[in-house]
Amino acid sequence: MTAMRRWTPDQIATEAASLDAVAANSHAAAVANDLLAADARLGELQRAQAAARAQIQRQHARDMRADAAALRGGVHPADLGYVD
Repeated sequence: MTAMRRWTPDQIATEAASLDAVAANSHAAAVANDLLAADARLGELQRAQAAARAQIQRQHARDMRADAAALRGGVHPADLGYVD
């Protein structure tokens, strides 16, 4: 078993901020896909695909925000699967 890397508080804060930025990008992509899913000019399959992408992106944003909150709450990054 390898030893856990020691993360400094600044590194953890930076990682949390990075995760928040990823979450914001995923949320923006979900909104864009919501608009595509509502576009009557597109075919039924294209709208369904856009809706599915939006759902996946929205879940990704939630996951990234949850990880960021966990890091800020004291969870070690390795416990969330983040490695060097």
